Amino acid sequence: MPRPLSRRTFVGLAVATAAAVVLPTALITAPEARADVGETGLWGDQGDGTYVNPILPCDFSDPDVIRVGSDYYLVSSTFQFSGGVVVLHSSDLVSWETIGHVVDDVSVLGPNFDWDRMNNYGRGIYAPSIRYHDGMFWVYFPCYGGEGIFVGTATDPAGPWTVTQLKDRSGAALSTYHWSDPCPFWDEDGNAYLALSKPGGPYYTYLFGMTADGTQILDGEITAMNVQGTAAAYPDHGTTVVPVFSTEGSKIFKRNGYYYLFQIVFQGSGAGPWMYRSVNLYGTKADGTPGGPGDPGTYETKFLGSTIPSQGAFVDTPDGDWYWVAQFNAGNYAGRRPHLLPVSWVDDWPMPGIDTNADGVGEMVWRGDKPVTGQAVVLPQGSDEFTSAVLHPRWQWNHQPRSGYWSLTERPGWLRLKAYTPLTTGSFFRAGNTLGQRYVHGDWAEATTKVGISGLTDGHEAGMCLYDGGKSYCTLGVVQSGPVRTLRHNANGTVTDGPTLTATTLYLRTAVDKTGLSTFHYSLDGTTFAQLGTAYQLTWGNYRGTSIGIFGYNNLTDTGRLDVDWFHYDYAGPTQPPTNPYATVQAETYSGQAGTQLENCSEGGKDVCFISNNDHTNYRNIDFGSSGASTFLARVASNTTGGTIEVRLDSPTGPLAGTATVTNTGGWQTYTTVTCPVTGVTGTRWLYLIYKGGSGNLFNVNWFRFGASPLARYAFDGDATDATGNGWTAALNGGVTFVTGEKGQAVDLSGNSQYISLPTGIVAGLTDFTIATWVRLDTTAAWRRILDFGTGTTAYMYLVPTTGSTTRFAITTSGSGGEQRINSTTALPTGAWTHVAVTRSGTTGILHIDGVVAGQNSAMTLSPSSLGSTTNNWLGRSQFSGDSYLDGQIDDFRIYARALTSTEILDLYQNP
Repeated sequence: MPRPLSRRTFVGLAVATAAAVVLPTALITAPEARADVGETGLWGDQGDGTYVNPILPCDFSDPDVIRVGSDYYLVSSTFQFSGGVVVLHSSDLVSWETIGHVVDDVSVLGPNFDWDRMNNYGRGIYAPSIRYHDGMFWVYFPCYGGEGIFVGTATDPAGPWTVTQLKDRSGAALSTYHWSDPCPFWDEDGNAYLALSKPGGPYYTYLFGMTADGTQILDGEITAMNVQGTAAAYPDHGTTVVPVFSTEGSKIFKRNGYYYLFQIVFQGSGAGPWMYRSVNLYGTKADGTPGGPGDPGTYETKFLGSTIPSQGAFVDTPDGDWYWVAQFNAGNYAGRRPHLLPVSWVDDWPMPGIDTNADGVGEMVWRGDKPVTGQAVVLPQGSDEFTSAVLHPRWQWNHQPRSGYWSLTERPGWLRLKAYTPLTTGSFFRAGNTLGQRYVHGDWAEATTKVGISGLTDGHEAGMCLYDGGKSYCTLGVVQSGPVRTLRHNANGTVTDGPTLTATTLYLRTAVDKTGLSTFHYSLDGTTFAQLGTAYQLTWGNYRGTSIGIFGYNNLTDTGRLDVDWFHYDYAGPTQPPTNPYATVQAETYSGQAGTQLENCSEGGKDVCFISNNDHTNYRNIDFGSSGASTFLARVASNTTGGTIEVRLDSPTGPLAGTATVTNTGGWQTYTTVTCPVTGVTGTRWLYLIYKGGSGNLFNVNWFRFGASPLARYAFDGDATDATGNGWTAALNGGVTFVTGEKGQAVDLSGNSQYISLPTGIVAGLTDFTIATWVRLDTTAAWRRILDFGTGTTAYMYLVPTTGSTTRFAITTSGSGGEQRINSTTALPTGAWTHVAVTRSGTTGILHIDGVVAGQNSAMTLSPSSLGSTTNNWLGRSQFSGDSYLDGQIDDFRIYARALTSTEILDLYQNP
């Protein structure tokens, strides 16, 4: 059956691809150029002094940022939600914590925000601006649907805030219609100004004078300002300072004698971010004189780039570095997410990003060095036990909730949502008392809540929900009809009913994957969960991404209650711990990809599929260790001619470590393991698997892993050199000869003073370790040594094939009475090759025989480092002179500077 074509759509980006980014070391570490990096699960602080964009992978749209001292504050538009104008705090411009809202009760702004109208979808509070002036925080924000322009002031950005409506020049309320994106500016002489744009009207940017207290514009009259289609003459409509159609997102600041007016142009060939500047606030006339109110001059202009986020704010650090915090204006189910770019100043022009092609314009930076290091990671959204009498500012209501119909105090430790009838029967978006948090986009997200349903009444529907800005929703809740309660999944009106319920407590869960595909689950005990309904794709609607939350309404009467004990919200955090490549890594857990898709795998989980030539998957923070890897293994399937997997480090064109060949396996779900040697694979790196081949789909990948490089390895193929190249050459003593081994040749020890000496200090300093070898015994006698490393009969470690009845590994620093031992249940056989391995990780030592765990000791406090720099490191000989020499053969003796996993030990046994 033909396979479908690959999808190559990257949703929510302004530009689908970007040129390779080469960045100064001082600014950027291991840059990633592809635009699709912004669509992976990576975000924010990476725990190693770097960050990955976006810094906030959720719907904090239209961001504006200021610095006060060493603290940074961000405000964001909130549309119809309450509280209005969310405020976040950061100490490093990367990690942000939600600390409050400027408007606690949005119904004070206008009746369309309130529960009995709910008529501000797609409108409400648009882009705000925050400034610090005269010892106070000032936030200016517009209500786009006609409520007007408002200003909030506070001495503490966490609140409380005092909110007032601006006035026009005659003192009337500035209840503007379709005016947006206000930005205040106080000049050095104390004069105040306000920039505004008018989308949907004369779509330009205007500058108004303001009273010094920031509460009244001086050259605008509300009736004239609300006339659509034309701009009234000065002084009724401000001054048109940017006569370019479709400009908004205004920001004003001053630096080095220049006034800077930032704008975003939304339409036409020049769409994107623009900077206007002049030594005069109202521009400069042709004769060099300053422009003024009603009589502006012109500005120098500069386009800031087509690959960078286009609406946001410029902010500096105490050290004088500058950054651009901004969003791409194309949103998706995660909303419009803030990104952080370094800013260079060139001839007094700001350049966000890095100019990689010498065209004078910066390109997007997806990964960079943090502006400030050493700060703790904080998160913008999270769990709530509802133990406070005040709702945490992470939450937002869908419009203003009805007073008296929710409480955190009626049942202490619980959130109580009281039901009332929706404005339209059965309509989720016309029902009040819906409470949510922003969906945080990452590798995964999961929210679970415990609810009490004993208070539900006839007509009641309540539970957990996913919803955007007013277009699409999905719920899992309880519907009560008469005395009967039924579990119900509702996706935009498509209903799937579950079982009837007699329990009074219920657990609800939604789980979201990295593509925004969600499923709902329920449980009666909080342990065993079952899915109800089909998967639901998170959505973007009315300029908002998805929220995750709780709802409750009653179609019949204003009665009933849902009690919420807790809401546990977990998601893939910004800091990812290192990945162990020596254990199996599922291919679908990539950090980024180009061109591939996922599907169910016959071996369990998912596989990476629809792979075409030059597609790739990449994996961050892979810890190969100091010894590194020597082999690469991948589990693959193909129904065509296959192709190759290039193993590259750091970037898609980085160092080539090895190439594995994939052939036709007989089916897209018929899997086999391919392998190849790799070189130069050490340290903590980004791993790129680059897929090569002919046309069409090449192969599927289920998982991969690496084989570790030994600290020392002796193949004994005619000599005793160290095959790793690390220089630990051994010495053959007593006339050792070579015979055919399990892998090539092996050393033959006759039991009469023949042994091998390994160099002094070969295991010095090792705590976790692995020693592995093949051995074939000709005869047995108790206490003959396979290995014995030590400095005599007090401090040593040994491996013996038999103590008389068991195989034993032991280590001591106080003679035989202090030995810490691992015993198997049987001795090694004679006349057959046997693989033996010993590992220690932490305090756990494990003895493996033929790839299987044969013995374990979880109280091993001693390690090779306890022995110091051992001098008598012998194979086939004991520290005790009375013990006889080994009679048999040893092949492929290895020492690793870490504990191999059981899977890796099994690989050593199965792939000699």
